[in-house]
Amino acid sequence: MIKIETTAWLNEVKQLNGFSVLKCAHKTRKQNAEGAWETTSTEYIDVLVDDKRKDEFQSVFATEAPFRIEIRGSAKPQGFLKKDGEVGVTLSVYPEVITVLESGRTSVSTIAHILDPNSAPF
Repeated sequence: MIKIETTAWLNEVKQLNGFSVLKCAHKTRKQNAEGAWETTSTEYIDVLVDDKRKDEFQSVFATEAPFRIEIRGSAKPQGFLKKDGEVGVTLSVYPEVITVLESGRTSVSTIAHILDPNSAPF
């Protein structure tokens, strides 16, 4: 196993049989020749939380995605088949510590509900 400490955006939580998968992404950015920052790659991280340990990460499960987290734990690379048939790679992380860094942003689903002309105004 690899020891890891990083920040990432938690985009989605999936509940599976006996554990939760926190679907995260970490963007690598660098400054180009004009001085503007650009994303050069995106790494995908699956944080695996056993249901028996959910209480340890209560603040993470109580916050609506997307939000930024800091993760510390053990990791190993995993291959998977993408929808287009290509092979992809993700990093599976078994957390020791997860800290919510940024939250309180309006989620995409909330914005979609507000902009929906069929939604009630109250």
